[in-house]
Amino acid sequence: GKSATLHEMAYILRVRGDLDGAMHLYQQAREILEGLGDRRGKAMTLGMMAHVFWAQGEKKQAIASLLGGLMQLAELRIEPQTQQAMAADLAGWRQELGAEAFDPLWGEVTGGQPLPAWLLSQTSEASKTSEVSGSRSITVEQLISLALAAARQKRPEAQQIYDALGQMSRDPAAPPELRLLGRVLQRLMIGDTNVDLSELPAPWADLIRNSLQTPDD
Repeated sequence: GKSATLHEMAYILRVRGDLDGAMHLYQQAREILEGLGDRRGKAMTLGMMAHVFWAQGEKKQAIASLLGGLMQLAELRIEPQTQQAMAADLAGWRQELGAEAFDPLWGEVTGGQPLPAWLLSQTSEASKTSEVSGSRSITVEQLISLALAAARQKRPEAQQIYDALGQMSRDPAAPPELRLLGRVLQRLMIGDTNVDLSELPAPWADLIRNSLQTPDD
């Protein structure tokens, strides 16, 4: 229970920009989970820490942390959707940095192992689709539902979705309405219930209002 509370507190600090504070809480949570022998919880925490490392500019540590979480889940043969999201994040990072910068870091983290086929294929797919979709094409309606449900249910992928929305909101190539949607959904994910929806396309605004009024199953 304490570990789960630390995760929620760290998430709040994370979205407020206090990366050092968030990392401190995640490290406390990891220590608790290690003491309990909770490999699943530790893997999830490593994934969360990875995004803080990345935002701090600690690219090598971010790759090591995310890969560590992914490998633990793969060994346990659980959380296939989370594994897919983590793999998509690694591919997104390779695309963001470029192979020339990412691949040497991968080699340092893995002791010189070549990039696996799944990462190469994920990177190829990521270059064709939105980063918000986790290397999968999704509709705006699905994105809205996914973001709001992840925040409400405190799902592990909530931080990844929040980060992706931020990238969408700053992408100069994205249509203005999508950039606005990214900002709106980010505010809703951190609990701001007074967000102005009037500038969004009416169907999107209506869907958000209905989603906020309808409890998740």
